[in-house]
Amino acid sequence: MKITLNGQHKEFNNIANVQDLVTQVCQHTNHIITEINGDIVKLEQRVSTLIKE
Repeated sequence: MKITLNGQHKEFNNIANVQDLVTQVCQHTNHIITEINGDIVKLEQRVSTLIKE
């Protein structure tokens, strides 16, 4: 799946939700802000927020 992360286009495999992505790219996953298309995804919503192509 192609994702734009911090302005850079990257390819990721086996990503189902926001938490999967965060776990692959960040060492300290509780200390970042996640958003999809400008909307903030809260920490407790990362697992339930699916990533779609």
